[in-house]
Amino acid sequence: MTDPQVRTALLEYVTAGEPPLGLTMDGVVRAGRRSRRIRRVLWGGGTFGLSAAIVLASSLLTGGSPVPTIPAPGSTAQVRAPDAATCEELRTTPITANATDQERADRMSCYLLAAVPAALPGASFADNPARKAPFLVAAPGSGGMPDGLSATATVSTSEGDGLVIFEVGRSKPLTEGEKIGHCDKADCLVGPHGEHIEVFDFGADPATGAHGVTVYVYTANTLVLAGAHNAPEIQNAAPTMPQPPLTIAQLITLATDPGLVLFP
Repeated sequence: MTDPQVRTALLEYVTAGEPPLGLTMDGVVRAGRRSRRIRRVLWGGGTFGLSAAIVLASSLLTGGSPVPTIPAPGSTAQVRAPDAATCEELRTTPITANATDQERADRMSCYLLAAVPAALPGASFADNPARKAPFLVAAPGSGGMPDGLSATATVSTSEGDGLVIFEVGRSKPLTEGEKIGHCDKADCLVGPHGEHIEVFDFGADPATGAHGVTVYVYTANTLVLAGAHNAPEIQNAAPTMPQPPLTIAQLITLATDPGLVLFP
């Protein structure tokens, strides 16, 4: 699989022109079903397709150039998980526009370390070998967004191993025209707090079973990306999970939580 092939597949996805859907279970199901149009070409390169799809989908939505989201080896060597006292302090203190990069990273880590395991009871989590950070711990300066942070984890259940990935960055609020334009490329929903949500369900590759789902959430000056894949982030990794470890509805619930609004 090559970047031009992925870009072509995503460009071919610009077909729908429906207005945003309300956030109902029927709407979520419709979003999942209608967006399954990028198949074998996207997942032909194994789980690398998830990172490539995230980068190129972001590029197509914003009109920018693709930016690699995987940090260079060693670039996040000093990443650490916040302690319980830090998480408790941040939980009771609203974030401000003057928050430091480390505070934003700690807030994101505290939220994910509590919320993601709660969404997957019985699952175990491990560091993602493709990223230089502990599992579900956010790294400042990583990701492909302005002022971006990212966190990932390998997820193991009785069904196999998968991947979850979260990125948060700074983004100006979308105009109504921009929302309509984005909805030509993604399935759109309105979130529980009025957020603009875009869903990309890339469907399962009929040849390999590889399947990835990505959700974008725009809130205030924050863009949240939440994704799940049914294989670890390893080139040509064979899927062992029948579905991604988190559903579209779960990804939306996680990505719309106020705990991830890091740029108020």
